[in-house]
Amino acid sequence: MPENEVRALTFFSLVLTIVGLIFVNRSFIASLLMALRRHNRTLALVLLAVAAMLGLTMLWPVASNLFRFGPLHGDDLALTLSAGVFVLICLEFLKLLWRGRLLS
Repeated sequence: MPENEVRALTFFSLVLTIVGLIFVNRSFIASLLMALRRHNRTLALVLLAVAAMLGLTMLWPVASNLFRFGPLHGDDLALTLSAGVFVLICLEFLKLLWRGRLLS
């Protein structure tokens, strides 16, 4: 894989993992589904801004050249999304274990 594609893949994975951390840290008491059901306008604006910036850096050639990102294909995007979801699931599981220890 070329260096510029690896750079783009790493950046997108990092950003999506950070978004996963935001979701995990919404509440240590409630589950992820309960936390997602709560309305939060600021979170919606942040997610919209993140999606817009990721789309901009991926689709606008000037931004891609600025960051020296290569093209990401469907399988690459699936990999970055999988990394974010994997971190989210692992941290939710750890949160359950930690909550059980704190309540004991």
